[in-house]
Amino acid sequence: MIREAAWAIDPNMPVQNVRTLDEIRSSYLATPRLTAVLLLMFAALALLVTMAGITGVIATSVSQRTQEFGVRMALGAGRPAVLRMVVGQGLLLVAAGLAIGVVASLAATRVLSSYLFETKVSDPITFIAVAIAFLVAGAVACLGPAWRATTVDPMLALRAE
Repeated sequence: MIREAAWAIDPNMPVQNVRTLDEIRSSYLATPRLTAVLLLMFAALALLVTMAGITGVIATSVSQRTQEFGVRMALGAGRPAVLRMVVGQGLLLVAAGLAIGVVASLAATRVLSSYLFETKVSDPITFIAVAIAFLVAGAVACLGPAWRATTVDPMLALRAE
């Protein structure tokens, strides 16, 4: 269509490689877009693996402390108190991981700065949003084992050993 319009004005005009601005922009941004999508997919996978790891660590801790939970509940600790204790211990691990992660990410910002688009290298809003996302993910990962800890029958736990 554009080629025919140019030839209607001057039939000797060489017209090659006619593309719209959207096509040019899409081909120019294809590699950064692919890199961003891959980084997002690997970050989501890392978050899932982290949640599975936290769940596993807390579940192991809960299974090793079954007798303790039974004693606590036999002495009058309610299920909400045990739930808070287990989730609190899990979130303590998450907070320690966040502290280490923030320090490591601040050190790695120079390397990753070429992949950031319209974001400062040490954007506080991004750091806060990621920290909140990891805290929420950590809390969700702790809830399953914590709930299992509250279902311990005090009499069975006391007889276990």
